Amino acid sequence: MGDSTPLVWLLIGGKAGDSAQLRVLAEALGWPAREIALETNAWRNLPNLLLGESLLSSRVSLAPPWPDLVLWAGRRGTPIARWIRRASGGRTRLVNLGRPWAPYGAVDLVIGMPQYRPPMRSNVLAARLPFNRQRIETRSGDRVVLLVGGPAPPLAFGIAEARRISEDARALAARVGMPLLVVASRRTPRVVAEMLGATEVSYGGALSLAARIVVTGDSASMIADALSTGHPVDIAPLPFARTPLSLLTRGLDAMLPQASITAARSAGLWERPRDMPTLWRALLRAGHVGLLGAAEPSSRVPVPDDLPQAVLRIRALVLKQTETNVC
Repeated sequence: MGDSTPLVWLLIGGKAGDSAQLRVLAEALGWPAREIALETNAWRNLPNLLLGESLLSSRVSLAPPWPDLVLWAGRRGTPIARWIRRASGGRTRLVNLGRPWAPYGAVDLVIGMPQYRPPMRSNVLAARLPFNRQRIETRSGDRVVLLVGGPAPPLAFGIAEARRISEDARALAARVGMPLLVVASRRTPRVVAEMLGATEVSYGGALSLAARIVVTGDSASMIADALSTGHPVDIAPLPFARTPLSLLTRGLDAMLPQASITAARSAGLWERPRDMPTLWRALLRAGHVGLLGAAEPSSRVPVPDDLPQAVLRIRALVLKQTETNVC
C-alpha cells in the first residue's frame, strides 16, 4: 500500500458465479488485482460470529504488502477479509458482493441483489442483477433456449417441477414457431436433464443460437447472462421446498417484526434465506422479463447496468482512503 495505483485482492471461493462477478468488477475498476483461492479447513463450518476477524478457518498464507481493497462474495471469505483489514492497520477497504454474513457496519460497502433483500443503509448499494454477464456473440438466433439449473435451497427442483417446465417451454416454442434447445448445467440432476431432453451444446454456444430464452428460477447468474443477450427472457418459477428447515426459516421470517429482522441482520446475528421470487418479482414489475406459463408481457424493457455505479462507489471509497493515508 502507498503506491499511487490501488492494489486489489479477490478472495475466490468455490462458486463459479461469485468468482465471475468478482473478476468482472475488478476488471471494471482497472486496478492491479491478485486472486487468492480460499483454501479452508474444518473450522470453516463455525458461524462467522465466532470466527470474527481471523484466519482460523483458512489454510492460506497472507503477508504484506496489504491491498487497498478486498473484494469477496460468500460467507467463508468474510472472516479472512476482516483479518486482512486488521492486519493492514485498518487501511484496507472491504467490499462484499451479496451479503456480508457479519455486522453490516463491519464492511465498507455491500453490493446486494434483490434475492438477499438488502437493508437500506448508507453502506449498501442495491443492484438489480449479478455482474457476471456472459460475453457472447450476440446475433439473431432461431431457437427458444431453455437454460436449466438445479436444486438450490430453499427452492424445490425435482421431476415434478421439471415436467411442468418442460410442458410450458414446449408450449411457448410451439406458439412462437421455433425449435426448443435445452441446455443443462453442472448442477442439473441427470434424471432431470434426461427428462427435459438436454443436449450437449455449450452454454455460450446455446446463448448465441437463441432468439428467446427461458431460465429456471434457481440461478440469478443465468438470469443475468440471459438478459445480457438482449433477447426476450422468461423465468420458469420454482416453488419453495417443503423441508422442515425451509418451513422453519420462512416461518420465522414471516412472523418476526421487520424491525427485529433488520436489527438482527445489522448485528450479523441472522441472515434471511435466499429469496429468488423477490428477484423475479422485481424484474417482472420493471418489465425486464416474462414469466413462463403466464401471459405475454405487453412490452419488455432492457435492464440498466449497475456496474458503472458500483465502480464509482468503490473508487470514491478507496481513493478517499488512499488520500487520507498519504496525508
